Parts: sequence; C-alpha cells; structure tokens
Amino acid sequence: MSQTLSAVSDCHKINGPAGTTRIGPILTFALWLAGCACASIAIAQPHKVVELSTGKETLIGLQLVQASNLYLLLATDGQLHQLRTPPSPATVRTLNSPFTPDSAVAMRAKLTREFGPKMEVVATKHFLIVQSKGRGKHWPEMFENLHRQFTHQMRLRGVDVRSGRFPMVAVVLPDRAALQAELDRQQISGGNIAGVYVTSSNRVYTFDGGMNESTAAVIRHEAAHQSAFNCNVHSRLNETPKWISEGLGMMFEPAAMSNASGKESGRTNERLNAEAMLLLRSRYADGAHSLSSDVRRLISGDEMFQTPAEIADAYAISWLVMHFLSERKPAQFAALLNHTAARPPFETYTPAARAADFNRIVGRSIEDTVLDIKAFMPFLR
Repeated sequence: MSQTLSAVSDCHKINGPAGTTRIGPILTFALWLAGCACASIAIAQPHKVVELSTGKETLIGLQLVQASNLYLLLATDGQLHQLRTPPSPATVRTLNSPFTPDSAVAMRAKLTREFGPKMEVVATKHFLIVQSKGRGKHWPEMFENLHRQFTHQMRLRGVDVRSGRFPMVAVVLPDRAALQAELDRQQISGGNIAGVYVTSSNRVYTFDGGMNESTAAVIRHEAAHQSAFNCNVHSRLNETPKWISEGLGMMFEPAAMSNASGKESGRTNERLNAEAMLLLRSRYADGAHSLSSDVRRLISGDEMFQTPAEIADAYAISWLVMHFLSERKPAQFAALLNHTAARPPFETYTPAARAADFNRIVGRSIEDTVLDIKAFMPFLR
C-alpha cells in the first residue's frame, strides 16, 4: 500500500493469553462518517471505475466515496485505499469499463513483487499465502481449513454465506520481528501480537514460529474476521457493531470451533472460550458489577472497546452474548448477522437503532436476554 494512502482500519489491543496481545480492526472511516453531515458525502450510484495516480503508484478501482475530507477507493486487488483530502482532477481518470477484480494469478504476481525473493506465494482454493520459501503446506492447509470450518459453522446456524470476490491473502512473516516491522511500515500499532486482520488491506498478518495454543487461538480469531468480511457475514463498507464482529471472532478461538463435527457432536463445553469465562467469573459472578448494564452499553455502542479499562470486559461480554445466541437461539443469531451485513454502506448506526434492532430480531429485551444468559450460564446467577 502506498504510504500516501492511509489505512482505513485502525487497531486497538488488549492483553491476550500467555502474554500475547489481541488486536481488533476498527473501521475508522465509519467512525469518521458518524461525525459528518450526510449531505457532505458524495457516493456515486453506481460507483464509477477510475484510475488514480498517487505519485508513487497507479491504482484502478471503484470510487466509493468522494467528500471534502475523505476519498475512498476499492482497488482491483480488494484493498481499500483512502485519502484524507480528495485527489485533484488531474490525478483521476474515469474508465469506461466494468470493475473487474484481479485474478489469483495477477494478485500472486503483485504479492511476489511486494514481498521479494525470500518469500513465496502459495495459491489454494480461497487463499494466497505469503510465506518463507520452502515452508510447505502447513500454513496453506491451516487457513483453508479455518475458512472451511467457519463457513460450515455459519451455514449450520442459518447465516447467509456468499463467495468472496477476491482471493484472501494471509501473510506469514518469518518471525515476530519481521511481523512487527511490517506492522510498523503500515503504521499499525500493537504490542506483543501473534496476528491481526486488517480490514483496509483485507489481509491477515502473522509470523512463523512457536505455535502454542494461545497463538493458535489468536490466529483462529483473526482468520474468522477475514472469512466473515469476505463471505458477506460482515461488510467492510458499513458499521458493524463491534460486539458482533469481536464476539464472532472470539467464538472461533476454541479449537472445537474448527472441527466440522463440533456442533453435531454436542461437545458444548469444548466450544466455551476459557479466557472469556475466567474474566466473566471474576467480574460479574459476585453481583458487584451489573452485567445487564454493561450488555446494554455494549449493544448500544462501541465505547467499551475504546476505553482501556473496559476493553477486556467488552471482548468477554461480546463472546458471551454471541455464544449464547449461537447455541440457544441460532435463528436469531443468523438473523442478526444477516441484518447487520445488509445494512446500507456508510450509514451511521445510532445507539437507539442498535438496541431496537437487537430487541426486534432477538425477540426479547436486552434485560430479559441477560436473564436468559444467566440461566444458560449458571455461574453468572
């Protein structure tokens, strides 16, 4: 990505298991839109295909947004590029041709040029895996399996799943230092991280080396994000509530969720997120803190994810609600995901609308749902 173009996604972090750090993508352009008057946003209908010259590279893609302080382009390789100020007319040329995503062959060639001769690009059915030369089938098979099981678990619960338009890209750097250098290059802040999905580039980044269970859980989480945003379970162009996207990511941290027979075998305990359970027990089991109040805050807005002292609680509660819905109310779980994925792009999702949609789709108030959750999870009573 050109350094002239800033990433659409920002990241936040919380301490994860075994000293790792969990990072989740935030659609900063969606947050930017929330503070803008709708009249200031020009969204082409239909979107026109343009050639944009940045001075460092030439991009071809769909012009999605043109506003006084934001220009957003979806490139043919699936990356979202944004400029904080609109480009001059001299740098943009409208093309009289349809938008055609890059083929896997073309994207593979681009990635080979980007990452150099020490890395190889392995193609699978759904992925292009960038890894150290001679690394073999471990990473390609892992990402294919995670995607296959994600779509299986979604369809099992009635979620609308569609084929993506672009090959998904997973970049496996040689070691943690190389991963950190790449994140620094892209101005993605983070600490001791094992992996991250970046919404703007539509890529997962991780590193090769000590694959302990906590690291594997983080990779399953980030791979679930990538699958969700590429299969229409989430949309990269609208404001998905973070409790939904992060709750879904945390659902896939347990290894059992990557087992195609997990749902049918009835191994409910194996699908529990142990880290989230530990935090919930310590925080809410004694009644000193109001779970009902925090669930309402989380469903109505993303503020808990933006408050350092509450981020861990936000992740745990997100998992709790999504896990409960998926296990006990799969039809409502599917309807909620289908609804949020289909919301209009670039439209602010107000706190009142978020809460009203939850009540309508789930068929219970937030407070009554918390009572149902406590009955489902006895330690929270």
